[in-house]
Amino acid sequence: MNINRMSQIAVLVSVLALAVSAGARTWTVEQDGSGDWLTLQPAADAAADGDTILIGPGRYDQFHVSPWSPAQYCIVSLQVQKSLTFIGEDLETVIIGPQVFQLEHAGMLFSGTGPHHFRNISFENLEIGITQSSGGTVDNCRFMASTQGCFFRDGNANVVVTNCVFEGREYGNSQGESVNARSLPNVLIENCVSKDMGIYLQNIENYEIRNCQFPRTIGGTAVNSYYSNGLIENCDFWGLVGNQGGMLTFRDCEMSGPPAYNRSNLACEGGQTVIEGCVLNGSSGVDSTIYIQGSAQLSGSGNHIFKGESSTYSIYMFQTSGPDRDLRNNYWGTSDPQQISDWILDGNDGPEVNVQVLFEPFSSDPLPVEGPEKSFGGLKAMFR
Repeated sequence: MNINRMSQIAVLVSVLALAVSAGARTWTVEQDGSGDWLTLQPAADAAADGDTILIGPGRYDQFHVSPWSPAQYCIVSLQVQKSLTFIGEDLETVIIGPQVFQLEHAGMLFSGTGPHHFRNISFENLEIGITQSSGGTVDNCRFMASTQGCFFRDGNANVVVTNCVFEGREYGNSQGESVNARSLPNVLIENCVSKDMGIYLQNIENYEIRNCQFPRTIGGTAVNSYYSNGLIENCDFWGLVGNQGGMLTFRDCEMSGPPAYNRSNLACEGGQTVIEGCVLNGSSGVDSTIYIQGSAQLSGSGNHIFKGESSTYSIYMFQTSGPDRDLRNNYWGTSDPQQISDWILDGNDGPEVNVQVLFEPFSSDPLPVEGPEKSFGGLKAMFR
């Protein structure tokens, strides 16, 4: 990994100091009339690149059609073409969004190179909270009853999302995305909770997802990594993690309980995946704990790999090619090698699969895996 986590967080810590550096100005928005502006749009129009906008208490739900969107379908609270910092006075009282959910409504829509920075703001009842930002930081924000939280794309700036809560809408078997990031250099997502929303990463040079909780994913997918390179560490999942290309290291995580309509808990459908010190609890009603397809590579040791109670396999290989997959020195929940072999569908079971899973030697006893912290800490209090 080339991403430097400490320097990424340093960007977040220093953003306020940079915003008030020489040439920058701070504007205030107060609904009681005590600030520079009553609403967000005139403050953004008056601000210059590098300025900071402090947002006072209130619900900001002044929406208008954006001229930047195709066919003018997106109705937004704020549209910005500059690199600005937005800081709410208090997470509980600074709310962007309508009282009830509205389709095609966005909180903030950006056009330009960015980066943009957000802190202490709640986004509610929106199709999307922050959209088309080319990079920046989101800290201590909340995205509630929305289809998508943050959408970052096509920029040279890094993305840092920390200490945020994302809670999607419950509507059938579909779910939204807490963070959708595409074609960016570095992405760090840390100390966040994502409920009924998943993370989607496409063409990211380096990403890290650390110390995050995915307590429930109604659509089944917690993280989907598509042609991206990254590390997922010390996270707790109730949902699927998928790697469809690139290099993924999956370390010190615990996974369990995706809905039955998922194929597995961990899906390797391309690229290379390495699992280290993880607990993978197979779920009832799914085919397997781990699914491997085509040329996808999977290796790792020091893990607990458990078959679900009503599942058929621990490992299911489908039309695979390339070298044998090395999963030696793991604990499979049994001391019987024949039982482990029966739980693995590989080249020993049919001509359509010509690759084997190497599992011997294996541990007959549980291993000292670290696993994630089980408490949501201060983030739990942010749920309502």
